[in-house]
Amino acid sequence: MDKLVKLICKNEESLTATLTEQQKETFEKFKDCQSELAGLTERDAFRDGFILAVRIMVEAMEGLETVEDI
Repeated sequence: MDKLVKLICKNEESLTATLTEQQKETFEKFKDCQSELAGLTERDAFRDGFILAVRIMVEAMEGLETVEDI
């Protein structure tokens, strides 16, 4: 992951060096949108994983009379 972040930064620096100020502003807006989308996707993945984990726990605990049965 560390290598990938470094590569992204290197490529971004190379790209932004060739852009006009207007293009840099547009690129920043693009990155902001990408970041927001990634955050939403991560939140949804966490929610889905949490729901699945709860369902597995409920299924595993069905039929148990007491905590000692676990």
